[in-house]
Amino acid sequence: MLDHFKNPRSPGRIEDADVTAEVGSSACGDMVQLYMKVDPDTEVIEDKSLRS
Repeated sequence: MLDHFKNPRSPGRIEDADVTAEVGSSACGDMVQLYMKVDPDTEVIEDKSLRS
């Protein structure tokens, strides 16, 4: 997990994401945002992105 945080594989933002999550504190700079695009028929994750 720490390696993915330090070396993100899918950085950026997905504008039309089906799922978004934000965790951490912007006051100390430890903010992480997760975006996922999910196929509604198969419920399979099609795309994901992590921003820190």
